[in-house]
Amino acid sequence: LTVEWAASDNVQFKSVTSYREWENTFGRDSDGSPLPVDHTWDTSIHEQFTQEFQLTGIAANSRLDWATGLFFYDADDSNQGWNFLYPLFFLTTNHKDVQTDENYALFAHFTYDLTDVLSITGGLRYTDDQKNVTVYRQDFVTGAVTIPNTRVNVDAQKTSPKIGLNWQLADNRMAYVQWATGFRAGGFGPRPSNFYQVANGGFGIEDLETLEGGLKTDLNDGRLRLNGAVFFS
Repeated sequence: LTVEWAASDNVQFKSVTSYREWENTFGRDSDGSPLPVDHTWDTSIHEQFTQEFQLTGIAANSRLDWATGLFFYDADDSNQGWNFLYPLFFLTTNHKDVQTDENYALFAHFTYDLTDVLSITGGLRYTDDQKNVTVYRQDFVTGAVTIPNTRVNVDAQKTSPKIGLNWQLADNRMAYVQWATGFRAGGFGPRPSNFYQVANGGFGIEDLETLEGGLKTDLNDGRLRLNGAVFFS
């Protein structure tokens, strides 16, 4: 559901609301041979909700374009089933994982025209990411519980800035340079087979910095578009 509202001639409000769910049940013989070597059976359920609010505008002097907003994501997942790997000899397990994800972010972005040909762009995003999973594993043969509903929590809070300069060399040519940051939140191994693989929790975040410069052109009366960039991450 998308709702847009012109708050004034220079300010626009936008709301984007989404909901999704699915469920599937499947079995397979993963070894790909006619022998019953690796049988699996799983039932997976996923449900998610997202909400984003955006507020965008242009300053009265038309030199400043800006955007700000809020994003929220909430999801519930579960996967339950069993696995026979060389049945009764190597691995015969029952498993169930239940996971919740929550992520919200605040962001702001602007472009300000310093002159008729030179503009500066900046942005800032704050992200809070939370993942929680409960892992259960049981040996079918012995009945022993190898991972007893062990909880793994992974969280990350990160502020990601960005800044750049744009040169409008001509109506159909623009050069730019920018420095930007980002990250990927941490997590945990999706298929632990023993308690020690979940006892120490998950893995941390990945940080990224990128420096980029490029040129964007429209040539031959707009019939040819040629863009190029070089970047280092």
